[in-house]
Amino acid sequence: MLEDTEENRYVEYLQKQLVTEGSEDFLEEQSKWLRENRHTLFANKIGNHSVDTSLMRFMEWTVQDLSTQGPYQDVFGKRIFEPLLEKLLKLAEEHKIAPKLPIYFSTSPAVDASPAAVPSSERHLLFAGQGTYSFCNYWGKIYTLSLQQLAGVCRRKHTAKYVLPKLVRRGVIGSATSLAWRYATRGSVLGIGKLAIPDKLSDARMLMVTAMEVFILGHEIGHFLLQEDFPDTNGTPPDWSEKDVELHCDVVGLALCTSFGKQEGNPFAYQFIGPLLFFSAMEVCQRVSRLIGTRQFEESSTHPSHAERIQNIFDFVKTIKGRPRIRPVLRDCLRLSKALEFGVLANIVHIASCSR
Repeated sequence: MLEDTEENRYVEYLQKQLVTEGSEDFLEEQSKWLRENRHTLFANKIGNHSVDTSLMRFMEWTVQDLSTQGPYQDVFGKRIFEPLLEKLLKLAEEHKIAPKLPIYFSTSPAVDASPAAVPSSERHLLFAGQGTYSFCNYWGKIYTLSLQQLAGVCRRKHTAKYVLPKLVRRGVIGSATSLAWRYATRGSVLGIGKLAIPDKLSDARMLMVTAMEVFILGHEIGHFLLQEDFPDTNGTPPDWSEKDVELHCDVVGLALCTSFGKQEGNPFAYQFIGPLLFFSAMEVCQRVSRLIGTRQFEESSTHPSHAERIQNIFDFVKTIKGRPRIRPVLRDCLRLSKALEFGVLANIVHIASCSR
């Protein structure tokens, strides 16, 4: 955490650059709700002796005057990402790939799914917040519900013909269509409302979401590493394109993700399911954007396509131990995500034809 007042002003300036339409209103509503409910929340947690110490520190922090935290601070984003970043940096140290300079985390007011990394010669800044965790949370629910349809089913039935009707009946296609439509038209899933899943899937959903978020943070750590190694070229090695840089940072994120999964007992992180389905979700949103003619997703000259990044995951798996067990699982997840994507696109076409 940055304590110096001048540093805080600098962070606030950077946060202001990340503000997107609707984000300030969302943060204000969130802060208002916390101000009105924080004492009740804290009292409830005090009475729960089983609560862990990190959550207690978080609740104590929310009881403080929120105005001292700055106008762009998102208390939930801080609670989610800061502990994950600390764990990843410890893993990076163990594997001797940790950045030499400190990384300070601050929440981002942006409403889209992308975090922001600001490397420098003295310390690095990492911004993530409401846009990132809401995207991971909603799509984590969608894919957890989807994977449930494969439970106990033999692999030869892991096909769109078998799975798609089940996804339609469970309402998964309808919910995924709503998410993809909103992201394609507004660049965010914030404010879409409640997406309920069975209580028995809550733990799996949390593991899925965490796997996505860990990979995202690990990718940004990759950028910091490259910046330290190649400061004169803004973190770009000689003869590398910007797409090469992004794919390399994905590899760093994947390496940290699988290590995190082993350490924390998270199969969605260890087997790269979280990263693969994160890119699958982005691909669904992008294809819906193209289909309905919005401009939320422009073709990027600096970033690989989502399909290239998914292939990069499979290429990375070839280099690690345990790949005979992981590759079939990833292939099943990819087939599932393609079935979901087909269902969403067909739903969009049907809705469009009915509205004419």
